[in-house]
Amino acid sequence: MAGRRTRLSTLIRDRQQYVVAARASRNIRSKIFELANDRGIDAGYLSAGTVVWTSAVGGKPQRVSAPVMLTAISLTVRPGRTTSNCSSPSRRTSTRPWCGT
Repeated sequence: MAGRRTRLSTLIRDRQQYVVAARASRNIRSKIFELANDRGIDAGYLSAGTVVWTSAVGGKPQRVSAPVMLTAISLTVRPGRTTSNCSSPSRRTSTRPWCGT
């Protein structure tokens, strides 16, 4: 939210979870690109928190939720990096992520 670049490997340290997160990130990046180019929809945002309330629409209570804060995101792929060329988690140090560096 501070506008700094953050590597996925900094957020996700477990190798198996990193592989899952990297795949999900690629899918999200593709969908953001598709929506922007095919439909003109700006969908690349990260939500920080949600608020939920009940609204009586037409006399019938309905649960409504909305993001509290949104910030634009940009997902980029580092050339030459794949999840298959990550080093072993046992070799990583506390100051350098084991994957994506």
